[in-house]
Amino acid sequence: MIVGRHLAMLDYYGVPKAGWYAMKYSGAPIAATIRQKQDDIKFIALNNGFKKGEFEYRIKLYQASVDKINDVANGKFTLNPNENTEIISLPLTTFLPDGDKNVMVFLEIYCDGKMISRGRWYPDWLKTLSLPKTQLDISIDRKAKTITVKNLGKVAIGVAFDGDMVCEDNYIDLLQDEVRVINYTPLDGFDNIDVYGYNIDIVNKL
Repeated sequence: MIVGRHLAMLDYYGVPKAGWYAMKYSGAPIAATIRQKQDDIKFIALNNGFKKGEFEYRIKLYQASVDKINDVANGKFTLNPNENTEIISLPLTTFLPDGDKNVMVFLEIYCDGKMISRGRWYPDWLKTLSLPKTQLDISIDRKAKTITVKNLGKVAIGVAFDGDMVCEDNYIDLLQDEVRVINYTPLDGFDNIDVYGYNIDIVNKL
């Protein structure tokens, strides 16, 4: 007998889990991704849609040891429909200053001045990074059904909103002073919202 394992996208009460949001992101029209190939870092844009577009990219390096973000490269590129495009390739050493591996690299894609996708990369595993703790400024408008969150530090990784609700966006990264307004749909039993992340303490918002 073969017993299969199933990855649940929703919990028992119908609340989406992390895998549900990951699946949602994987089908986004435009997606940013980063991968290492030998001694180079490849910055790639994926167009899952049917329209050609003009976009801008920004590459940023976060050094956790000094808690600093540096702009590495930026420019414009064209993305054809149903295509993956290598925007740029840079030497791995560009992102390991003095051999420091306690770093994180971000690729941001913009359309008409608005960021539409962000990818991140790190040399080893996320758990091997020593990230400074950060704080968030959070407010909830229950009438408008929105959560407004601002990162008060340099980086906030994997910020998640937990409660009996479906969020427009979840498990997000926020860079310095970045503000996101997240729409949510409350489900039966909705009461409070817990906000947490990889390098922030849990914040309970009623």
